Amino acid sequence: MLGWAILGLLARLIDHNQDLETTNIAAGTNGYIAPECLLGTENASTQSDVFSFGVVLLEITCGRRPIVPQQDQRKVSLVKWVWDLYGQHTLLEAVDGRLNGDFKRDEIECFMIVGLWCAHPEKSLRPSIKHVMSVLQFQAPLPNLPPKMPVPIYAIPVDHNMQLYTSSIATSSGSAAPSTKSAPALPSDSSWLLKQQANAF
Repeated sequence: MLGWAILGLLARLIDHNQDLETTNIAAGTNGYIAPECLLGTENASTQSDVFSFGVVLLEITCGRRPIVPQQDQRKVSLVKWVWDLYGQHTLLEAVDGRLNGDFKRDEIECFMIVGLWCAHPEKSLRPSIKHVMSVLQFQAPLPNLPPKMPVPIYAIPVDHNMQLYTSSIATSSGSAAPSTKSAPALPSDSSWLLKQQANAF
């Protein structure tokens, strides 16, 4: 029952005659935005839509919002919390209690693992929606995810065309003389590396 409901949601969210970039799952809502878009390093893409869809899958199976501020910091981020349970082999602890156990274990574990896979912090490791559909319909094997949620590293482009700025320096006579200074030296490569903590999204 739950399986067909989720597959029905997939069919409604994704028009198979259009590119995924035309979907509107995230729409700027906190918790659904892929980390690379949240940091402003990249624009929305097919991979970021897949991320948002993975969050929706987890939201349906767990019965809670993707971000819930509360005292237990381990549960603030839905993706991080479910990934921790996955690594501890206690994934079913996250299942929505309102289901009252009325589900097939292998089916709901499949949905949750696929949800984590889609919401992988590293966009290049997210699946295509075609692969997602195959796994959800048990036509392809489940992915083997790492027990701990990976921490993504993003390269942020740097503008090397930084302009000089001027300032005034008082001379011994009390008059101000212009002084030209350059901006701080940049690394020799063309980017800075920014490590984004996994629980930030």
